[in-house]
Amino acid sequence: MPLLEEVIEITRKTDNPRDAGLFACQASMARQQGDLDEARKTILTAIENYERLKHRRGAVMGQSPLTHLLRRQGENRGAETYYRQTIIGWQELGQLPGSPSTRVFFIYRHCPGGI
Repeated sequence: MPLLEEVIEITRKTDNPRDAGLFACQASMARQQGDLDEARKTILTAIENYERLKHRRGAVMGQSPLTHLLRRQGENRGAETYYRQTIIGWQELGQLPGSPSTRVFFIYRHCPGGI
């Protein structure tokens, strides 16, 4: 997708936090293509931009794919930290946190013998 890559490159140069959604989209595409390092870098950029905009929901939503990336890369401690932050963030926003993948991660992490 050369045109999208060009748009993203221009966006990076402008450093406009309102482009957080574009970075989230790029991270999703990188993840689907198996480029987990690029996905991680880009989702961190998206989260940072959401935070600069004080868009709490966007930042919390961005943390979820980041936790899955970290888990897939074997970085369980980092994943657990972000899972916890995500759960707290959803609670602060008045939502019920805890997707099935989050629950499975905590079971895997804290019940070595399984359930």
